[in-house]
Amino acid sequence: MADLFRKPRMPGEVYTPNSPEMLAQKEAQGMQSGGMPPGMPMPPPPPPPSMGEEDMDFTPASAMPPPQSLAPPREVLKEDIEEISEKIIDEKWKSIEKNFRKLEDWKDETHINLTKLQEDLVRMDTKIGMMEKAIFGKVEEYSKGILDVNVELKAMQKVFKTMLPEFTANIKELRSLVSKAKPKLKKK
Repeated sequence: MADLFRKPRMPGEVYTPNSPEMLAQKEAQGMQSGGMPPGMPMPPPPPPPSMGEEDMDFTPASAMPPPQSLAPPREVLKEDIEEISEKIIDEKWKSIEKNFRKLEDWKDETHINLTKLQEDLVRMDTKIGMMEKAIFGKVEEYSKGILDVNVELKAMQKVFKTMLPEFTANIKELRSLVSKAKPKLKKK
């Protein structure tokens, strides 16, 4: 009776209450195959119910054998509880492992993206540094060019300062010579 609550443990296993294993287990528990202690005679099986008129007034209490305890032994119940709890724990553990794998994948992907971002920043910093050097180099070249032009302009200014008065004087002298030479050319 204790094994009525036992579920098949393997797929395809069929539970039979009077199997040799069950009978051996019952005997080990001190019971005969009929649920009686050893040494006690087996009661005769109840007559099959007939549906005649004399049986119409039967009362359920008189026709039913006295109820036996349906509670399974503690050992079988404990095994079932352990089995069910192990299955639940396994399911939950698999779910947790799956979530941890997802979390680890996300962490790895984030780490890869962060590494790429850092590499991009280093490359960008290098390019900006190179551009700064190039710009400063060009500005320096333009500055030198402007300084050179400035020096040349100052030199030209000095030349004009010293040569302009002489140049104007020479032009005046040339004008006076030309004006004197014109009347002589007209006479000829």
